Amino acid sequence: MSHRSSRISTCTLVASLLALLPPAQAQAAVSGCAALPRVPATLEIDQGLQQELRLPVSISRAAVGDPKVADVHAVGNDAVLLTAMGPGATSLSLWTSCSSTPRQTMIFVRGQASADMAVAQEADLPMQIQADIRFVEVSRSKLKEAGARLFFKGSNSSLIGSPGTVPGTLVSPGNVPVTTPLIPLDNGAFNIVWGGGSSRFLAAINALENTGFAYTLARPSLTVLSGMTASFLAGGEIPIPVPSSGSDSLSIEYKEFGIRLALSPTVVSRDRISLKVAPEVSELDFTNAVQIAGVTVPALKDDKSMERWLNVYKYKIPEVFKWEKMDSGGAKGGGDN
Repeated sequence: MSHRSSRISTCTLVASLLALLPPAQAQAAVSGCAALPRVPATLEIDQGLQQELRLPVSISRAAVGDPKVADVHAVGNDAVLLTAMGPGATSLSLWTSCSSTPRQTMIFVRGQASADMAVAQEADLPMQIQADIRFVEVSRSKLKEAGARLFFKGSNSSLIGSPGTVPGTLVSPGNVPVTTPLIPLDNGAFNIVWGGGSSRFLAAINALENTGFAYTLARPSLTVLSGMTASFLAGGEIPIPVPSSGSDSLSIEYKEFGIRLALSPTVVSRDRISLKVAPEVSELDFTNAVQIAGVTVPALKDDKSMERWLNVYKYKIPEVFKWEKMDSGGAKGGGDN
């Protein structure tokens, strides 16, 4: 009985409030509540921007959960202005005359990376150096048949001449002819003088390959971190049987042979690299072979050249390193940058 009286009293109160309003306003309030749409479940705003939220009825109160994320201000009677303060999420509550329960929505503010975050994301990455290498084998016997001679004068000399084309010529590194410093050429020999950077040296190699005096063993491209070491082996591995102590069983160990080149580059500046070069040549020596469990195992001849430091500038390597190791076939290996 008391519950029914409460409902009747509430209805009477609402009717009395509507009766106090002018007829036009009362009709507008009733129609506005009927047309009141649902508030969006979520709102996404970029930090530092503003967005207006308008309802068809008057807004009596508005509040946000975290003022550090978003701020709200009234704009007239039926709208609020939202300001995105900082990245994060917070709730927005709106009270109207249509209900005592607020309508709620979630506000998500997309933040902008600060300077510190940008620096952290752009952390310094280690410098990488790419080295293009060319292993070339030159037939010494063919060069002897053609009466070839190989001339060196420092590290910047470049000339190729066939017999009979350079009678009595004296040339200097990089220019033909300049009087000093002089390099004598033999008119009866196939004269080769190289240098002046990698491009001229590669041109000399290409000329030798076209005439059958040389061929390329490998053309690897190594990528190495600054201060680290990368190596490449132009060769292979030979299996060597190793007797086990205290038994008749054998184990197999593999030994490398061929031409190995180790590079240790260090970036000094934007256009300068310090490069340590360590070439090593090893070959199979069957004259000093040994017998292990009935298997002929050749010896290995190692020739470790002295490590060299080269100053490498952008687009140019001022020195060309080389090594020579004769084998039974009369060939030698050489490398360029």
